[in-house]
This record gives sequence, C-alpha cells and structure tokens, in this order.
Amino acid sequence: MNLDIARKFKDCTELNRNTSTHNSSGVYKIYPMGKNAEGVPAYCDLKTDGGGWTLIQRRFDGSVDFRRTWVECENGFGNVNGELWLGNKYVHLLTIGGHYELRIDLTDENNRTSYAVYSTFIVGDSASKYNLTVSGYSGNAGMYQL
Repeated sequence: MNLDIARKFKDCTELNRNTSTHNSSGVYKIYPMGKNAEGVPAYCDLKTDGGGWTLIQRRFDGSVDFRRTWVECENGFGNVNGELWLGNKYVHLLTIGGHYELRIDLTDENNRTSYAVYSTFIVGDSASKYNLTVSGYSGNAGMYQL
C-alpha cells in the first residue's frame, strides 16, 4: 500500500502529474481539505485514459451494502482496497476550486465494458444536500440525463 508519499496532493490527478508513480495504481493519501489537514486514503487509478483518476465509488462483487444513512454517505464507507464510497463531503472538497471530470466505467455480467465521461463534474456542499452537476458527455455507454 502506497498510503504515504513525501509530498501532499489534493487528488490523484496532482499525484499523477507530479510523481514518478505513473502506472502504479493503488491506495494513496490525498488532501482534499488542504495540505495542512488530515489526509484521506483514496484509490488512485493511474492507468486508465492517461491516469490520475480518484475513485469515488468502486463496486464489483456486492460485498458492501450501499444502502446507507445520510451520515455514512457523507463520510464515506467501505474498504479503500475493495468496494467503497469515498464520501459526499470529500467529493465536494475535491470538486470545488478546480475543473473536474467524472468517468464511469461499467462491466456487465458478460464481462463487456463501456464508459461514460462527463467533462464537467461538481458536487455542492452539505447545505445544497450535495447537489450534483454534470455535463459534457462522451463515451460508449450511452448518454444518461441526470
């Protein structure tokens, strides 16, 4: 596990741009609340589509029940090495003050894959009930209106 590296990065994109860990996907500590705040373990995908993706949700085997309370969804749950939800408050902190994209990778029961990328991705604060803004679809998963 690569939790601690010498420099502190807001997200996996910064980590990917500024370290020699390219193509070494795994768990890293990121600092969405600022470099002086406590870090949050996150899974960084440093391979897909140029790398630098901070995984905010990961599901693949149903081992984690995603029917959760508001507080659990706000703070995150699951296992950073397995199924997880990073947490609404962390996703909000990641998406404020910068330009973020959302990438969704899907695999069906026949192992067919598809993806969707939204060029604009913003999650509001708790006062807005973590309002989601996405736009600018591309990909092969089909366009879904949210």
